[in-house]
Amino acid sequence: MALTNKVSDSTLEFLYQRLIEGALVGNIAAGHFISKGAASTWKGSQAAYAFKWTENTNQGSFVGAQLLSNSQVDNTIKLIYQCAFLYQATTLNYTDVALNQTEGEVANLIERQIGSDTRDLTQLVGTQFYAAGSNGQDLLGLAAGVDNGNTVATIGGQSRATYPALDATVNAATLNKLTLAQMYSTYDSTWQGVEMVNHIFTTTAVRTDYQQLLDPIMRFEVPTNAAGRSYNLGLGGTKALQFNNASVWADMIAPANVMWFINDMSMEFQYLPEWPEGKPVKFAEADIMDGEPDPELAREYGFHWTEFVRPVNQMIMSGFTVLAGNMIYKNPRYNAQLNAISAGI
Repeated sequence: MALTNKVSDSTLEFLYQRLIEGALVGNIAAGHFISKGAASTWKGSQAAYAFKWTENTNQGSFVGAQLLSNSQVDNTIKLIYQCAFLYQATTLNYTDVALNQTEGEVANLIERQIGSDTRDLTQLVGTQFYAAGSNGQDLLGLAAGVDNGNTVATIGGQSRATYPALDATVNAATLNKLTLAQMYSTYDSTWQGVEMVNHIFTTTAVRTDYQQLLDPIMRFEVPTNAAGRSYNLGLGGTKALQFNNASVWADMIAPANVMWFINDMSMEFQYLPEWPEGKPVKFAEADIMDGEPDPELAREYGFHWTEFVRPVNQMIMSGFTVLAGNMIYKNPRYNAQLNAISAGI
């Protein structure tokens, strides 16, 4: 209702301190790799890994003085990954800051704006996490790492056509519908000894389709990890359905019509631990995803704040939050995607 003059000229407006987030959406998969144990520090100009792409076939049985095959086998290649650099600008007018820093201050405008903008940067990270990074500057996302060469021909600088061991499994849903049979087939295609998929990331619609495929007796959720902490990647109250050994997560950033079958031991996010003249941005786990921050869990995840600078002819302050690093795919064949899924059973 409209306020009467009697109320408006005799009662102060009450302003809540916390900024209500109305722009960002869930950021499950990228948040997992940034904030969980699947992250490590970048250690040089490039990240290089030796990859064994075929067997040494100089082997067999023998008897007596039979000649044995002992030719040298060159069966390794080097996978090389480049660092990517992402930024988020924060700009404020001095006039706004000056007015904020009065007795009427409810929340610190500078701190709130930096925090809000940095969360926007995590959203960009989440979006790029699923993409191919084809422009040579973005993060190398799942579309590149979990591919069989039909879309992204190389990974780590090596040709998938030349080295098929770099192929992930790419399946298309039969008649564009999700079935348990195809999920099992896709899951099993990645299974190599003790290596198996432990996370499945998809959209809310496809996850709902999976849930509807299950008999009630088959439906169960995994609310905690080994430490007893809610294993929901920072999202209070969110739980994952289970499929074999894998947790099935609905990620609102995930591209439509795809299920990503991920072995998170086969890939990791590496971040640059230092930035020139920058200081680390401290995050609570929940800051990387949606949810309320938990100050007891504040950690650094490779985000750096450059401090404000002022142009010589403007009363504005401008600074940047920077994240440097990239996704590293050590063994793509342990992963898969099931695509062409039209939501709806």
